[in-house]
Amino acid sequence: MKTEILGSVEQVTPSNLGEGSEETVRMTKLGQLFTANWKERLLLAGRMWSITVGSVASGADVAEVAGAGGGVVDGDQPDIAIGVPAGFYLIPISCKVSAHGDVSNADADEANMVLWTSRAGNLVADGTVTTYTPLNCLDGGPSFPGSAFHTCTADCTIPACSQILDYDCWQSSQIGANGAAVATLRMNYEPKVPQILAGACSVYLCYGGTANKSGIGTLIVGCVPTTWFPVV
Repeated sequence: MKTEILGSVEQVTPSNLGEGSEETVRMTKLGQLFTANWKERLLLAGRMWSITVGSVASGADVAEVAGAGGGVVDGDQPDIAIGVPAGFYLIPISCKVSAHGDVSNADADEANMVLWTSRAGNLVADGTVTTYTPLNCLDGGPSFPGSAFHTCTADCTIPACSQILDYDCWQSSQIGANGAAVATLRMNYEPKVPQILAGACSVYLCYGGTANKSGIGTLIVGCVPTTWFPVV
């Protein structure tokens, strides 16, 4: 007796099934059983976007961006910000940033980098910012349903801090005139268990210190309608 397993070819643009619905197993276009983790599913569904601060200029020069606060971390001058309105979930997936800058010979000079969420609302609409159109990680995928900016250089309404997602810091302990040093900050946020934030909500990144720091980095988020994850 031979048993056959039938599957539907659904390698691209996975569907969102209803609770309790039945479906055949998935297959690739090569006839292989298809499985994907949650990140791959979001990517193939065109539901993953990125926002960047800094760039590569002509001549292959890395164009780092000075911390928007002009010195110490300033919550009302974010370096990266992204948010969605009600009706969507925002999922911080990855944040990779590197920043550095001089510190003096004073004791307790510091450098900080922080990634946080605000469940109090979408992005603020004031301040002096560089508006950014998030790039879909699937070329040709849909536009981001929210908004984003980077390098806020004049105070916006300070966003609420609902939760710290990641943090890096550096602090000197030298005493006396030992000369200047360089503080280096790095963030490699990539959680196995992500936060799924209900809109209206937003995510922010700041870096800075006793003296200003310059950096470059990318924040990647997922975004889906709230109907994808019904709350019982």
